[in-house]
Amino acid sequence: FAIVAHADEQPVMNVTFDKYAPTGAEVIGGKIAKIQGENALVRDKKRNDTFLDFNGRDDSLLINLSKASEKALAGSFTLEFDFSTVKLPVDDNHHEPGKTYMEFFNALDKQGKTVMHVTGNLLNRFNIGWMNDQGKHYGFYSAWNHGKNYEVCGILRHKWYRLSLVYDKPKNKFEFYLDGQLLG
Repeated sequence: FAIVAHADEQPVMNVTFDKYAPTGAEVIGGKIAKIQGENALVRDKKRNDTFLDFNGRDDSLLINLSKASEKALAGSFTLEFDFSTVKLPVDDNHHEPGKTYMEFFNALDKQGKTVMHVTGNLLNRFNIGWMNDQGKHYGFYSAWNHGKNYEVCGILRHKWYRLSLVYDKPKNKFEFYLDGQLLG
């Protein structure tokens, strides 16, 4: 599910869902502070894998990071996770009609403020945003005219993606990859 590591080092965080891990469970790199019920762990026979299913409204996974994970995120790091979606950002959201985006990932600081997010917008494209330690916000989004192919910038229903965010602290540079394709 999620891997956080310093560049060229072993992962300091590796959260997988081979079996259900309840609130309070220790995972590599942290401790689960909030998770939906055990019935959210779904077996995908086609992929021969299990995954955590989110309902798109109030389900969330919150992990309190270990000191090693916090240290990794303070320097250069790579964050990767796999996801698939049944609904798309363009679909009507009957639970929140005014909502114009879909959240795939949110990282919060200790005060609960979002410091990094990955969302899908109404054009089924990715928006990536982050805030530096001085409180300045940055971001980018994938575009329809990406040079490689359309699928890289358009979110498709029922397709599994590997999303990677790579931060090079000495260069102060963020890169965003989808299935190995550099988007920005």
